Amino acid sequence: MNFITLSIALLITFVTYAAAVLWGDHSGAALALLALAVMFVACIMISGIVERGGLLRVLFGVYFILGYIFPGMLHAASGAYPYFGITYDEETVFTASLIVVIFAAFALLGSTLASLRPHRQFPVEQDALVPQMRVGAIVGLCAMTMVLVLLIGPSAFIRRRSDEFMTGVGSFETLLILMSIARSLPVLAVCASLHRRWCGGWSLTNIALFSLSLICVSVTNFPLAVPRFALVGVVVTVLHFAVDISAPRFKFLFVASVVAGIVTVFPLLSFLQRGVEGTAFEINPLSYLAISVDLDGFQSTANIVQVVDANKLYWGWQLLSSAFFWVPRSIWPDKGQPSGAIGADYVGYPFNNISAPLPSELYIDFGFVGCMIGGLLVGYLITRLDRSFLH
Repeated sequence: MNFITLSIALLITFVTYAAAVLWGDHSGAALALLALAVMFVACIMISGIVERGGLLRVLFGVYFILGYIFPGMLHAASGAYPYFGITYDEETVFTASLIVVIFAAFALLGSTLASLRPHRQFPVEQDALVPQMRVGAIVGLCAMTMVLVLLIGPSAFIRRRSDEFMTGVGSFETLLILMSIARSLPVLAVCASLHRRWCGGWSLTNIALFSLSLICVSVTNFPLAVPRFALVGVVVTVLHFAVDISAPRFKFLFVASVVAGIVTVFPLLSFLQRGVEGTAFEINPLSYLAISVDLDGFQSTANIVQVVDANKLYWGWQLLSSAFFWVPRSIWPDKGQPSGAIGADYVGYPFNNISAPLPSELYIDFGFVGCMIGGLLVGYLITRLDRSFLH
């Protein structure tokens, strides 16, 4: 990856945009832009695969290509979107595609700049290389997890996502925050126990700590009750501490596993979480990519485009509200609604529990400039972090 390749890619993007403006072929230009976005993100992902380390770039590429851009290409090409048969005019689809490709192009630029900058190595004392995780910290994380499970109610963690449940906790927002904490704490405990294993082997203490942590993770992150992206995040995080997956062959196998899993395991999990009994053999893996509500990121971006066209930009209010999501609305009544919910309400969804991809969040606050700066920072940071892990 070098500046010549990047310059050619950016030139193609500009020419495609100019052609769309001159000839008015927004549908064809939208698909071309999304194809370019795949190329930009693939460059970042491939650089992460071939280098020692690079896991963050691989995860970034897998999510953006398989979970966001490629399904968006299918939606833009067919005009069929996952939610409620809603359709979008060509200009909206083109603008959404432009948001994606600008973010991807500047992410590639940021990654390129980070790769060119030499990494400073600092001397580290030998004792600091193998910090011993205290037993009390791991036990404490598990204990806090069990307290939250009992407070919220175990049924909230093991129900199917399509099932309703009752809880004694106050507001729905408070419930989501507490459940997120309860799901995160045991993951930290598992990672800490695995780190102890790397430092001291499988002693009886380490086996007991790992078993306790794994039980807590299994309860709070029950596969039928958590979103698939969250489940994959837990698995990858634990795997990263369990084995050395920084070698290129392991990262290649990971990408291949995700490609296979997104048309097999993901549709099956979707059926198990939301499906109707007696329809197990009606799962169509290929249609999952085209119509599944789990892959609605591009439609959410199109919703945000219409919101901005109607209401102008929010100038950082959404990102500020996201940064302080933990502040209750009783204290901050004017805190912004989630961007995905704003888009869903605007286009007429009957519910608004919808997420918005990062490019959409940047666009609703700062327009195309936000996508440029945000993409640049994301590409730069994930590459610098990848390289720092090796030192």
